[in-house]
Amino acid sequence: MLIIKVESTRLGGADPVYRMGALARELIKSTEVVFLCREADRFANEYLTEQGFNVISYADGEHNDIIRNYIGATIIIDSREKVGKFDENCRVLLHKIIYVTEDTKRSYRADLVINPTAGANSRDHMTIGNCEKWTGTDYTIIRRAYLEKPVMRINDNVKNVLIVLGEVQSNTITRQVIDYAKKMEHNFKIVLDKDIKQRNQILLKCGASNITFHEPDEIETLVDDCDITICGGLNLIYELGAMGMPVIFVVLTREKVTLGKHLLKENLAEAIGIVGIVEASEIMKNLNRLVLNYDKRLTLQKAMINEFRKNSTERLAHDITKFIK
Repeated sequence: MLIIKVESTRLGGADPVYRMGALARELIKSTEVVFLCREADRFANEYLTEQGFNVISYADGEHNDIIRNYIGATIIIDSREKVGKFDENCRVLLHKIIYVTEDTKRSYRADLVINPTAGANSRDHMTIGNCEKWTGTDYTIIRRAYLEKPVMRINDNVKNVLIVLGEVQSNTITRQVIDYAKKMEHNFKIVLDKDIKQRNQILLKCGASNITFHEPDEIETLVDDCDITICGGLNLIYELGAMGMPVIFVVLTREKVTLGKHLLKENLAEAIGIVGIVEASEIMKNLNRLVLNYDKRLTLQKAMINEFRKNSTERLAHDITKFIK
């Protein structure tokens, strides 16, 4: 049996929830899966329940008691929540502990650490004891809906641009990008995170004839009509890569700088430096360059398809099933 502890966060957004849902979809083919989510995490609880999974919500501290009902199970943790007592209880009560994480700054006492980030290296992770490390895009978790989409056509002319920055701690870069977008000829479909600052004000005052605002759960359908995406999220880049969507990756935090460099080096995306250092004007200049460079968009698509259009989620679930036996 598998327990999956996951949560959406201000830093990681909904990515952990989406990818654990995708992984669980494959794991339940061979084992029972139950999700463990904070009661306060409304999104995680609602999304996973809607997907048909067994979800247990817990108030602060209750998860320590809940796992006593699952002695001998394996737990997968995709969460930045630091809970020393919970970790200790897991080591005593459970069969194996698996972390899925991009965080290389903390040390892990686990049986397995999985970092599905493009360019990740096992040497980057600090672990205690006998811990296996699986890293890189062989372990990328992509929702089947994106893998089942046909490879998108690269058009001579760019008509629609999708913007999914995922900015929540401020709204500065989002508002600046919107101001530039208003002056451009393309249509912009802008996804606003539910927690972005002054969200209602942006909706009321920042629109234009070539701009429409959308909810995060619309992304899966929006991508079908877009030619380029400006993106600040991790997992979405891989999912867009699976369908061959050219991406401009905006580095929102310093911890994503290494990823941005790797994506740029391997032609997996155009990458823009850290927000606050690189201005919105540079993002939109990069967009203009990519719009005019049809061959570059083809090059990006070819590299992304080779890297991400594979059944890595299915294989990872198979490998985890073998690992926990």
